[in-house]
Amino acid sequence: MVILNLGQGFVVIFLATGLMKQNKKLDTNEVFLARPLSNAEYVLGRVWTLLKLFFGIHIILIIEVLIINLAVKDSPVQPMAYLVYPVLMSIPNLLFIIGLSFFMVGLLRNQAVSLILLLGIAGSSLVYLSTEYYFLFDYTAFRLPMLFSDIVGFSDAEFIFVQRGFYAVLGLAFISLTVLLFNRLPRSRGGPVFAAIMALILFSGAGFIGYKYLEMTTILPDELRAKTIELNNEFGTKKNVTIQSCNLKLNHGKGNISCLATLVVKNETSEVLDSWYVCLNPSLRVLSIKSNGKEIEFSRNLHIVELSAQKQLNLN
Repeated sequence: MVILNLGQGFVVIFLATGLMKQNKKLDTNEVFLARPLSNAEYVLGRVWTLLKLFFGIHIILIIEVLIINLAVKDSPVQPMAYLVYPVLMSIPNLLFIIGLSFFMVGLLRNQAVSLILLLGIAGSSLVYLSTEYYFLFDYTAFRLPMLFSDIVGFSDAEFIFVQRGFYAVLGLAFISLTVLLFNRLPRSRGGPVFAAIMALILFSGAGFIGYKYLEMTTILPDELRAKTIELNNEFGTKKNVTIQSCNLKLNHGKGNISCLATLVVKNETSEVLDSWYVCLNPSLRVLSIKSNGKEIEFSRNLHIVELSAQKQLNLN
């Protein structure tokens, strides 16, 4: 699926940029232009033509893979993967590259120049920019981490959906802009205005999604990293207990886990301790902490869980 998605990104560039020229060469443009079609219907018809072609290719490929999957003994079949990968990988890729190709041809009015620029954009995205800003420029999803697990699904589904949604909306925005650049008298006066409003809304939406993606993958992680380092520096100098043993009872649920941890700790410092702390993944939630059946008060700050001792922990 990854190789097909990458290949179709380059093939669509040639097909999309050559579609108008081919129609002109075959003298079919006049047939379309003479009919009472709006510019939006004309452009969307061309988009749908390309989408149908590649949807058919994907369906054939999915059927072949499914047959192989069923034929191989002890090979589990994950129905969700057969739906999720084409939707998340191919549709945003197709919408973006079709919309961008139509826009470039409509703007430059030259197929050769448009083709060179589009191939340059595709090559730069694949070779140089695909891993920049946490895969923001990877519109083909060639390097985007999209490994699907039977247990938890995608490791980070939110950022995958946001990244793919960014290119889907951006592609629709370019398609709307192509309607404005189409060299044909509109059927109604309100058509160009509506197309301009849609393009503005879609570009604004793509910009908002792109900013949220950068916030999720760069701004917030940088802030979290700085806060974590600050906490490590603060608690790293404090006296703390030594964990003698740790017994974990882990239960797997549907999309989550629960765990009971039994700790034996010892004060091996040179001081009596009124409190102590442990480190825990900040994504895990602490329900309660007990000692000898009694609840212990605790405070949570990211990965630091600080506990108040029921009584002072003497030496050893």
